[in-house]
Amino acid sequence: MLLPLLSTALVWAQAGECLKCHQPLASELKKRSVHPGDCLTCHVDHPAAPDSKPPYLKGAQPALCLGCHDARAPKFTAAHQQQPVETASCTICHDPHASRLRKLLYEIQHGPFAGRHCDDCHAEPRAGRVQLIGGKVNDLCLSCHVVIDNQLARSKSAHGKLPCTACHTPHTSNYRPHLKVRREALCRSCHKQLAAEAKFAH
Repeated sequence: MLLPLLSTALVWAQAGECLKCHQPLASELKKRSVHPGDCLTCHVDHPAAPDSKPPYLKGAQPALCLGCHDARAPKFTAAHQQQPVETASCTICHDPHASRLRKLLYEIQHGPFAGRHCDDCHAEPRAGRVQLIGGKVNDLCLSCHVVIDNQLARSKSAHGKLPCTACHTPHTSNYRPHLKVRREALCRSCHKQLAAEAKFAH
């Protein structure tokens, strides 16, 4: 526990100016695992750079992350089971700020991911790209989620025509049931006509 506490203290000291505006992050920095460095390791000082745009990152993923993390290091490749992370989005699995879990993983984990059974869903990478067993996302997901498959077959909703990963992350998330973002924000991301409404019935 000592190292995370020291890391938290360091981030607090260096991120003081940012936290004056970004208050929600203050509680995040009290979690067990905190990303080392300060805000300006990854973000542009946007008050000083008025032309910058949210989220004010210094670069795109995964290049930004791989500026510090060596994707070819043996421990790194073993942890990712030789999957081609050089073409991945790191924040699909890792919270860039803080987490209650080691390695900054999001806290709600899909069963195969939690058990590190990558080969339940993935074939060997080909030409530097991640491969799925069976090729199609929904066929793979619904081969396990039979109840959902039956619900979609009876439903008149257009959601069944979308890939499961349009709304759900197959690895790890902070939102049940493995949603990419909070439920209402996710719905509003497609249902634009509801964006101005305070509440809507689902």
